[in-house]
Amino acid sequence: TKSNPKEKWKRYLKLRADVYEYLVSRQMNTEERKQIYLDSMFDAIRILYKYDPAEAIRLHHQYIDKLGKPNPTLSTSKRYLSIYNLFGFRIAEFASKIANPPQQTIH
Repeated sequence: TKSNPKEKWKRYLKLRADVYEYLVSRQMNTEERKQIYLDSMFDAIRILYKYDPAEAIRLHHQYIDKLGKPNPTLSTSKRYLSIYNLFGFRIAEFASKIANPPQQTIH
């Protein structure tokens, strides 16, 4: 909901993780599905970072670190990923915040 975006994004991430784990447990996962999952989780974790940096970092370690590198998306640019690949998630988010100051958004 608009009144509690932090919890909304945590539920969003949990649901997608559950679906992915189901696919893995049923041996229905493919490299393409894995990459789509990784990219969508990464984008959602970046949004959660705006509301709860500590939880976003924890979830990044839980879901992203063990799967590989995200690809560019409409939400995550090649430039952002270059910084991310060199310096990690926290520094990339810090740099992104400096380059793109926060605006009022509805997530």
